[in-house]
Amino acid sequence: MKNRLFWTILAGFWLTLALSTVAVVLSFTLLHRPGEPGFRPGGLERERARAVAVAWRYGGPEAVRAVVSAWPPPQRTDLVWDPAGRAPPLLRETDLHRPPPGPPLGPGWPILLQLLAGLAFSAALATWLTRPIGRLRIGFRRLAQGDLGVRLAPAMGRRRDELAGLASDFDIMAERLQHLITSRDRLLHDVSHELRSPLARMSVAVALAHRSPDRCAEALRRIETEGERLNAIVGDLLSIFRAEERPRADPDYIDAVALLRRVCEDADFEAQSKDVRVAFSDLAREGGEDTAGPLVAGDGELLRRALENVTRNAVRFSHSGGVVDVRSRVDATRLVIEIEDRGPGAAPDLLAAMFDPFVKGPDQGASVGLGLAIAKRAVTAHGGEIEARSPPEGGLAVRITLPIAQAAFACFPAN
Repeated sequence: MKNRLFWTILAGFWLTLALSTVAVVLSFTLLHRPGEPGFRPGGLERERARAVAVAWRYGGPEAVRAVVSAWPPPQRTDLVWDPAGRAPPLLRETDLHRPPPGPPLGPGWPILLQLLAGLAFSAALATWLTRPIGRLRIGFRRLAQGDLGVRLAPAMGRRRDELAGLASDFDIMAERLQHLITSRDRLLHDVSHELRSPLARMSVAVALAHRSPDRCAEALRRIETEGERLNAIVGDLLSIFRAEERPRADPDYIDAVALLRRVCEDADFEAQSKDVRVAFSDLAREGGEDTAGPLVAGDGELLRRALENVTRNAVRFSHSGGVVDVRSRVDATRLVIEIEDRGPGAAPDLLAAMFDPFVKGPDQGASVGLGLAIAKRAVTAHGGEIEARSPPEGGLAVRITLPIAQAAFACFPAN
């Protein structure tokens, strides 16, 4: 599709010029008639007139007829004889200087033909260009008026030039805007729902303190608990919005495997209270723990938050005495991280929606449901992917793939 519109216009102008030139040449060849057979150059006519005059002077009519008999048959009829026979015959004056007939359309018809061809091509080109541009203009106007469902690619038909590519890019932009606005509207609705409950409980605690001064301590503890919950919700929301920001022009280069190891160590320490162990297997380093691991370009704190949320979620749903397996390996140009627990798992309909904000499983209790949503947005912001599946042996397995920075990838061979 690159520069197809340019080459189309160039080829159109060239073909129009070439075809109009061929039409002029063919028309000139077919319409132009050569001179009639009776026309001869003036010099030859003068020589024949002189020969007739000399023959008449020295031999009379018989000598003239003898001279004329040597001429080609069509030219013998060009003589005009004096009826009285007292003057030499003359050649027909109408044949002496008769020019060949010119083109029937006049001398300016080739220019007129090319002008008409150029006018027809210009009209066709203007129509061909302005029609899709008009559709694009209408589409942008409808989008500016709030119609996020407008799409332009189907209206372009079979076009495969730059204008069709612009329509496709417009559709991608409109779809992205529609998704973002729908997500924000749903997020605002969910946020208002989640904030309403702790605020309502805080109001009840304040009212209880006013009615029963002896229960002020209990009310303050409830207000403190709900305040901490509100603070956690606001912090999670800020993390989501931070993950959706555009990446920086000068990202950091993070040793993702070392970061994952530290997250696993912290999670393993916290999991002791549930008698759960976090086992980390590093296949992304060939030289041992002291060697550098694959580098990922991005935000280290945001990536740590994503890995921590997924790992803590696995610890939360693991049974007592269970093990959370965390593995890392390099697959081609990507770092693959797998976090697998042996908990209750998730229903098939929950697997597709568990990374959306405020989506909670049946056993999550007071959890807000933002941890996995933060993880998905953080991984996506780093150009990666995250997905969940239910292993046959039970539990939940989350797979994270992150692109390795190209500047550093040559140092880390794939397994």
